[in-house]
Amino acid sequence: MREGDLRFVFSVLQGEKVKNNPLDWYSVLGFLEFHRVAVYFYRKAIEIGLELPERIAKILFELSSEQKLLCQKKNEYLHWISAALERTKINHAFLKGSVLQGAYFRQLTNEYFSCRR
Repeated sequence: MREGDLRFVFSVLQGEKVKNNPLDWYSVLGFLEFHRVAVYFYRKAIEIGLELPERIAKILFELSSEQKLLCQKKNEYLHWISAALERTKINHAFLKGSVLQGAYFRQLTNEYFSCRR
């Protein structure tokens, strides 16, 4: 990814309006997905009124929808697990959702991300 594209990404993530678009949107998209900031970038782009290419906007919208659905499912499972622990009078605390993702949600995660494209 070019330095100018990187500056573009940082500007959008900071909520600054940008004048020039990157030359290679797919490298930008790869960077955003690798660093797990694609959905945040999408929300900031909408907030500042940045026009995205149609295909890039569609991919970012899909990522945003998937993340929202995945978070809802995780929340449901966490409530279910918490209720089961409370019924057995076991004190518990969930430290971070991603800790459970690999153990309890592996199949769910694979289903959502394998059918994405």
